[in-house]
Amino acid sequence: MVDNRAAGKLRRLISELVDEVDALKRLGAEVAEAVESGKRHSMDAPHLALLAVRLHRYYTSLERILQRIERSLGSEPTGGDWHLELLVGATREIKSVRPAVLPPTVVGPLREILRFRHFFRHAYAVEFDAVKLRQVAEFVAAIRAQVESALIDFTEFLELAAAELERS
Repeated sequence: MVDNRAAGKLRRLISELVDEVDALKRLGAEVAEAVESGKRHSMDAPHLALLAVRLHRYYTSLERILQRIERSLGSEPTGGDWHLELLVGATREIKSVRPAVLPPTVVGPLREILRFRHFFRHAYAVEFDAVKLRQVAEFVAAIRAQVESALIDFTEFLELAAAELERS
């Protein structure tokens, strides 16, 4: 018997992930663009603010992807450290449910980006440190291709799972 409901839920998740991964790619490119612009020009307050916003948006976009996956296939973590639990949980396979979404090698850099996002959300009257912002941007540059590739691979896993459900 074909499980159309489960297959339909997976197809919807796949569609959402394709759009979200495209957005993540654009945001990663925006971070790279801001860094390059900063190399050509001094990083004055407006450039620093733009880079900070782009870094915030990049991590928020990735976290939204991970939340969609967990909401659809598992359960979202709760509690005070749910952001970190979501990230670390994405590197774990859930037997008979899903493979790891992200490779463990990206956790360190992504934790730094997460820390920056937390700072960004709570530092209302603080001036941005150009060195720190560049460092966080370099973390994005270092893991960007790996994260995008892992998310594309995960979407392909979902495609196979949906096709299997549609055949059975």
